[in-house]
Amino acid sequence: MVTNMVRKALARDENGVSPVIGTILMVAVTVALAATVLTVMNAYGNKAPAESTSANFKANAVDTNNDGATDAIKLTYIGGPANITAQVSINNPAGDGTMAPTPAGTTWNAGDFRIYDAASSAGTWFVTVSVLGDTVLDSTIVLDQ
Repeated sequence: MVTNMVRKALARDENGVSPVIGTILMVAVTVALAATVLTVMNAYGNKAPAESTSANFKANAVDTNNDGATDAIKLTYIGGPANITAQVSINNPAGDGTMAPTPAGTTWNAGDFRIYDAASSAGTWFVTVSVLGDTVLDSTIVLDQ
């Protein structure tokens, strides 16, 4: 009797899942995998390169009236992206304050320079240049006159 029950259990024709449901499940799995791959590719593959702030400036003291004493600051754009706009801050906390900043909208290209007159104020001047919010030069200049 147990043998007959085993034979009947083995002889039953149960396919488990109908072919229509199986096909729907396979399509659903394929769509889910494709969506996952697309999401990963968009997250890592479509990023625009960050705008470069690799601008290189140099500040040094210069003698503009040939009397042997440095009386101005020369700010030179050594290199980096063309036509950049830089925020220039030159100040002397112990002296008469701040030099006139570069006019808004002024662009810089490699080799460009500006002369900032210290207005007969000797001492230590702090020069800061920022491009796109990043400080690219932070320098201290000592003027004789």
